[in-house]
Formats: sequence, C-alpha cells, structure tokens
Amino acid sequence: MVAEGQIHLCRHTMHGSEMVLQRAMPGMVVAEASAYSETYHCDAIAATDSVLLALPRSVFLSALAANPDLAANWAATLARGVQAARFRSEIRSLPRVADRLDAWIAEGNQLPEKGHWQDVANELGISREALYRELARRRKAPSA
Repeated sequence: MVAEGQIHLCRHTMHGSEMVLQRAMPGMVVAEASAYSETYHCDAIAATDSVLLALPRSVFLSALAANPDLAANWAATLARGVQAARFRSEIRSLPRVADRLDAWIAEGNQLPEKGHWQDVANELGISREALYRELARRRKAPSA
C-alpha cells in the first residue's frame, strides 16, 4: 500500500513503449491482483519519493478468509480497479489524441506540471510528441 508518494504500475510493450496500468496514490494498494499470483507481469516504479507498507501475501489472504467485512471491502476495491481499467481501455480505444485527452480531462483529471506530461501520454497510450502537438494546437486555437 502506498503511504506516501506515487507508484506507477507499468508494462512495457514489445514495441518498447511503456503503458501505465495504475497510478497508485496514498491509501491505494499497488497491483491488487498480485495477491493471487506468485509472479506479476508489471513493474512498480516510484514516480515520486514514496513510502510503501508491505504485508506478506499469506497473512493478507488469511485475514480475508477470517474477516467477511474485510473481504467485502477488498472485493469493492477490486471492483473499482476493474472499473478504472475499463475506463483506461475505453480512452485508449479512441482514435484521436484530442478525444483521448478530452475524455481523460472529463473524468476530473488535470494536466500536471510541464515536466510530467510524459506520464499523461503514457496513461493515454500515446507518444509524448503526440500529446505535445495536441497541447500546442489547443494553445493556438481561438477561445470560444
């Protein structure tokens, strides 16, 4: 679990690009599905200075088995993770960079400081250059 900072759960494609599958903020569990597997197919990368809390998988699974309320809360957490993954998939299925960015912003996201735009590009499944071009186009577009 992330106590402080931000952790990105990333997968590298066979084409060499990085896909951010999760942005774990304080209070969030990183790679929830790893509780049910011996190995995991992603890398957890600290996007900022971070502090994590760890619990042995066997202890966690035993606690779930012994506590129905904890198990129900965990199931709800997993369901929210599925919803977030579906949303990211939906965004990445949009053909235009502008549409992807609009959908991402419509969900309440805001562009980070300039040095972190690469993170947004990764989340949208586009190159940083494509994002930079779209942002430049928006700056040049006349206001409505």
